Amino acid sequence: MKTIIFILCICLIQSLPAQTVATINAPNMRYQLTSPAGWYFFQSPYETGRISLLIPNGETKETSKRFIYALDVPYEPDYETVEQVLQGDLHGSNTAASDVHVLRDSTITLSSGEIARIIYFSAFEMKDDTNWQANAYIGNGTGCLKISLATDNAIAFTKNIPDFEFVVNSYVFLESWGWKKE
Repeated sequence: MKTIIFILCICLIQSLPAQTVATINAPNMRYQLTSPAGWYFFQSPYETGRISLLIPNGETKETSKRFIYALDVPYEPDYETVEQVLQGDLHGSNTAASDVHVLRDSTITLSSGEIARIIYFSAFEMKDDTNWQANAYIGNGTGCLKISLATDNAIAFTKNIPDFEFVVNSYVFLESWGWKKE
């Protein structure tokens, strides 16, 4: 009987969707993110780059209409805080897209104890496509990590918000380098 229960437990564990913890070596920082169940890291977990991209299982970068990605934004003079990065995005969005409006603006404390500012946007037009997006901004002293959910429709946006929030809450800062605000 114990053998049957053991085999059933192994089968149950193997049937659960896999989550992957990735260490990302970005130009400004090293951090970890965890993929939600049903998503995978498009880039190699140890690949160096500014963008870490997550895509739903069974989809590719070319075919997916929904992404969760993280972007390392190094601080520069006059662009030195999370608020300045966020305002730059809002201003940039308004010049590159039409009718960008904030649906909800919130601040949350992550499981790591760090603070994330999350902006949920209403649908906006960009390059003749409708976009739904949410951005989380997390500062680290030398830069800001921006984690975003981007989809092409309201249903996918609403459905994937829990996965986006899972990724944001999984953020673990490891180290940073570069220009540090005095």
